[in-house]
Amino acid sequence: MTNGTKILVGVPSKEYGLGRQCAWPGCRVSLSRYNPDKVCSIHRPKPKVEVYEAKEQLKVCNRCKEAKPATAEYFHHRYRVLTSICKTCVNTQHKERRRLMKERTPEGYKRCPRCGKDKPRTLEYYRAAKSSHDGFSPYCDECILTAWREASRKSRAKKAQAVSYQWGSQTRKGVVKE
Repeated sequence: MTNGTKILVGVPSKEYGLGRQCAWPGCRVSLSRYNPDKVCSIHRPKPKVEVYEAKEQLKVCNRCKEAKPATAEYFHHRYRVLTSICKTCVNTQHKERRRLMKERTPEGYKRCPRCGKDKPRTLEYYRAAKSSHDGFSPYCDECILTAWREASRKSRAKKAQAVSYQWGSQTRKGVVKE
């Protein structure tokens, strides 16, 4: 017996008789003994297919409580599902957040998102970045250096675990796993 195969013991298949002919006039097809119909599949009436008009589904925004069409025009896609807040509310939320951040930081200063400190917007505290809207990197110099040091420390620790070993006639490198 193979895995996944079910054998039903004691349950006979329904049979409807041998040698039956299609009841359609002029058809000489013999029906299967397991076919419960009186006509063959060619003459079986086709089911009526009803076409429904595609009704526009509405989705209620959790923020403004307005019902809007559930389409990508009104809601963002996230993980193959529409978000619960409409695009207009998300945009106003982002604008408000940017306005508040601008109010919190004094003129000529910039807040580093990693350390949360306000520092003067100069090359002494921030690195130059052409891709940024203000020409400075988002993180302060101290945070960037701290992140580089941490990454370097992890890299050195990983290299310290590396060992050379013989594999047949070749020398290979590997990592000691605990």
